[in-house]
Amino acid sequence: MMHRDREPGVTNGSRKWVRRAATAVEFAVVAPVLLFVLFNIIEYGRQLMVMELLTDAARRGCRQAILEGTTTQQIKDAATNYLSGFGISGDSAQVIINDGAGNVTEAQNVPAYSELSVVVTVPTSDVSWMPSGLQIYIPGLGNLGIGASGTLQGQFTMRRE
Repeated sequence: MMHRDREPGVTNGSRKWVRRAATAVEFAVVAPVLLFVLFNIIEYGRQLMVMELLTDAARRGCRQAILEGTTTQQIKDAATNYLSGFGISGDSAQVIINDGAGNVTEAQNVPAYSELSVVVTVPTSDVSWMPSGLQIYIPGLGNLGIGASGTLQGQFTMRRE
């Protein structure tokens, strides 16, 4: 008498081996996608953290800027020195005088009660943990660039005392 759940010529031990091989193939297909998603979630969180650091650096630069007699270079140094403590380099700080009459470029020449903005930017590739400039081929879509591109920015505005 034959059992209905068995195929002729297949023993119970060989069926387990075939199922294990299928599981390994399924894992080999799914694991790279899951790891890609996981690493991108981590990278997105890292970029949010860096944006908060840039905003805090701009705030520290603004606190320096509202003091009368502070030069533009002192403001930039305050912002970039804060970021260097976190290992972020390649950053640039820009001081914008919102209420300046004409082309005032030096912060120490701005009168009291003028708005000063500090904008701190850093290229995403300088703070990314993922490699940049990679290409991946997807059938139907062609080559797609993956990795960090663009810039991250933090900005803060205060009124001079």
